[in-house]
Amino acid sequence: MPASTLPNKVGQKRPDNERWLHHPQALADLENALGWAKANPPSDEGVDRILAKLNDDA
Repeated sequence: MPASTLPNKVGQKRPDNERWLHHPQALADLENALGWAKANPPSDEGVDRILAKLNDDA
């Protein structure tokens, strides 16, 4: 079996770049991040203030 795959279910392989998702802590972190993103939708509110602050700090 190539090193880039691990057995998943019978006849299926999990690519290396997806293995992290199947660890309980990574999955919990991702679920928390998705929950935060749903509760905090993107907004342009205050963008001018933020850009001015960034420009002043440069």
